[in-house]
Amino acid sequence: MKTLYSFLLLSSFALTAGAQDAYDAGDFASSDLNGTARYVGMGGALGALGADVSTMKTNPAGIALYRRSDFSFSTSGQFTDGGQLGHDGARMSIDNLGVVWAFQLDDSGEGVQNFNFGINYNKNRNYLSNIGTGISGLANSSFSQTFQIADCANLAEQYDTWGMLADLSVENENVHDGILIKSQDGSAYDGVVASSGIYNRAVYGSNTEVDADLAWNISDKLFLGATVAFKSINYNRDSYYSETDSKGYSYEFQNWYQNSGNGVGFKFGAILRPIDASPFRIGLSIHTPTWYSMTQANGSTLFYNNRSSSYELFTDDIEYNFRTPWKFDLSLGYTIGNYFAIGAEYEYSNFSNMKYTVDDRYYGNSYDLILDDANTTIQNTYKGQHTYKVGFEYKPISSMSVRFGYNHVTSPYYSNADKDVAYYSSSTETDWTNWKAINRFTVGLGFKLSATSYLDVTYQAQFQKGDFYAFNDMYEDDINNNGAQVYLPATEIKNDRSQLIATIGVRF
Repeated sequence: MKTLYSFLLLSSFALTAGAQDAYDAGDFASSDLNGTARYVGMGGALGALGADVSTMKTNPAGIALYRRSDFSFSTSGQFTDGGQLGHDGARMSIDNLGVVWAFQLDDSGEGVQNFNFGINYNKNRNYLSNIGTGISGLANSSFSQTFQIADCANLAEQYDTWGMLADLSVENENVHDGILIKSQDGSAYDGVVASSGIYNRAVYGSNTEVDADLAWNISDKLFLGATVAFKSINYNRDSYYSETDSKGYSYEFQNWYQNSGNGVGFKFGAILRPIDASPFRIGLSIHTPTWYSMTQANGSTLFYNNRSSSYELFTDDIEYNFRTPWKFDLSLGYTIGNYFAIGAEYEYSNFSNMKYTVDDRYYGNSYDLILDDANTTIQNTYKGQHTYKVGFEYKPISSMSVRFGYNHVTSPYYSNADKDVAYYSSSTETDWTNWKAINRFTVGLGFKLSATSYLDVTYQAQFQKGDFYAFNDMYEDDINNNGAQVYLPATEIKNDRSQLIATIGVRF
């Protein structure tokens, strides 16, 4: 049976608030190491070195160091361990398409030497992630997703406000046709201990941006730049959870989630060469939040007892706004002649400052109260993220460059953060992952094809682990631990990826 989830009326404020998820916010605000093959090959540490079209995304002053105009195009193949739920583990991607026009205004060495303008399309993040895992801690324990669902159902019954997860699961004599949990003689809903569980997920889509950049070279000592960034999100997720109880009965949730949106943000940057006789440079940039207008929909099908019964619910489109955090960037760069360059960079962004809102034209002036739960969860889930980048380039001969880079990105999640689906929420996915630090290693080559053309290639390897939880459940252990609370243990998962990037460019 297929049913449009009709509780998502504009007057149902609390239900709409339950649609936003703190863990989705982190996906919307984060970014990959992506861009031209040279940029990635040097670990993205070009904020003070500049002269690459992809520096628009980190330090807008970077294109002020161009002396000639430049056009570049980059494509890549991205690879994960394997596909899930009918989605491939590899994907081709267009990562960069940009042009910089360099206008020389003066060659005296004093005043404004160059005025440069650039436009660049960049793949800010590629949502390619596939996970398949069993659930740790279920065998010979007292855990089950059904206990969390039963808690939602009991609150929904008490307040007469049914979210999708409870409505999908509960069967009673009144209005609910779910098939998983039943109420007998008016007693409270309760779960059944699980013996095993399986989880699969496929995430796909992208976060792209188009940067328009103005930059100035002042006396070859100070370089200034400003960028307006137009961003677009297309985020999709399919997930599957199956659980078998101690009596051999099983059920399956097949969930889908779609989110799209457009936003705008601004970036301001500067590069300073403080010592006249030295090529040493210092870079600084500030990124404002990106203000997004988002549209979301999700749904789920519940199968019970070897698919002998099924029930489906899905939402209509939900519209809301989302704001990313500020970002601050400090970089250093040094060159020796035209054959060696080294860069180092530090970025900071406080993810706890992300925020959801809804348009008061539709939801009234009470929308700040409506989303208090989601925004409070963001503050309790996230902290500041630190990104460290280093890269260098060496030319053994004038027509070839060798590049190496490294990134260390700290986790923005508190290790004890969790997700609790509200009884009034439209969400049907109870899982979450507290991802740990990211380590990226890059190696690349650059070739001068002619006096005006070049080809760059880079390989990137990313390694990341995470603590995964399929649901939020605990019990009090009166036998072994004197009533101590025992929580579902984490399942360790990985988000390892590799990427092969190629850039072809022409200077004119």
